[in-house]
Amino acid sequence: MEECKLCKENREIKERGLCSECSIYSDEQVLKDELSIKILEAGWALEEAKKRYLRQFGWNHSCSFPDSCWRWVKVIRGETIAVSIDCALSIEKNILHYKN
Repeated sequence: MEECKLCKENREIKERGLCSECSIYSDEQVLKDELSIKILEAGWALEEAKKRYLRQFGWNHSCSFPDSCWRWVKVIRGETIAVSIDCALSIEKNILHYKN
């Protein structure tokens, strides 16, 4: 028993790394599924990079609002900003940091 490249189940492999149920699919379908997984993983990695970036520059992720929605929060010039991740990224990239 090995893991099928397409359904990821431990089954008897028939051909091309595929079980008997999945061997009816073309190599293009296998490639399509592999690339789709890579795209999803890249999206997750991008989201994590965005979060690290915001945290590095003083943003916090909070849901302590009357509607309990998650927002990115930062105090800028005495004003508390609470926005979506994309809005926070846009704001942060436009903030200039000067030497003290």
